[in-house]
Amino acid sequence: MAPHRHIPRRSMAPTAVACAGFALLCASMPFFITKNQSESLYSKEGALSSGAIRRGVYVNSGSKDVGVDKEWDFKNHARKQQ
Repeated sequence: MAPHRHIPRRSMAPTAVACAGFALLCASMPFFITKNQSESLYSKEGALSSGAIRRGVYVNSGSKDVGVDKEWDFKNHARKQQ
């Protein structure tokens, strides 16, 4: 049977730093995704994609009202003042 080799502690440091860096990168992804959003899908003027049309059938299946909310300000993301 081969003798057990001792791994020096300093060889574990780069691995620990790499794991910590990867964890921080993964934890910061939501921040970067929300900061780099393009156009809002709620205020989209153009035609919907085929995937959005298929999802819309299931997302709006319990909805009683149809169409754009005339009391919502899409630019400020708030209810319009009356």
